[in-house]
Amino acid sequence: MEQGTPSFVYEVLVTVVRSLGAIALVLFLVSRSGEPFGAFGLRRPRIVSDLLGGVGTFVLGMAGYYVTWYGLALLLGGHRTAVLARYDLTSLAPPSGTGSYALLAMMSILNGMAEEMVMRAYLIRRFEQLFRSTFAALVVAAALFASYHSYQGSGGVISAAALGLVYGAVFCVFRRLWPLAVGHAIQDFISLAMLER
Repeated sequence: MEQGTPSFVYEVLVTVVRSLGAIALVLFLVSRSGEPFGAFGLRRPRIVSDLLGGVGTFVLGMAGYYVTWYGLALLLGGHRTAVLARYDLTSLAPPSGTGSYALLAMMSILNGMAEEMVMRAYLIRRFEQLFRSTFAALVVAAALFASYHSYQGSGGVISAAALGLVYGAVFCVFRRLWPLAVGHAIQDFISLAMLER
């Protein structure tokens, strides 16, 4: 681990606390709004269909990711796209050891749930009310999702925008949070498990 890079356990702790805070805040805001939780996609879980929907959402997200990068390569050429695709993940500590993968799974689940509750379940609903347009709500929520991945560089922003559009579209069609949270958790787990040590 390079000097200045946080330890993996510290990173897990910070992410878990931040995720629990975001989940609590959204639940508080929804409960105070007087609107039904179902309007925000917070419906009773259906274990099998939500897990399968989560895997399907993950696959759709990855398809959107690859289509985006392939389209950019066709449009801009391979060299320019390679420059755009650079990620800066040096601020993330990679997992190491068996126990760290259990921590990674817990962190991925909570982070996926928190980000989907905020970016899709809550903000898309609120932006629809503000803009009176589901499409505008989807685009603005995806742009916000992409913007807070800017610490990863241009590659992270473009990838997050593509994933945000796909996940947001799935939310707009099905209005269920759970499949999105599962898909996001799978995405996070795989991405972080593959970090170079």
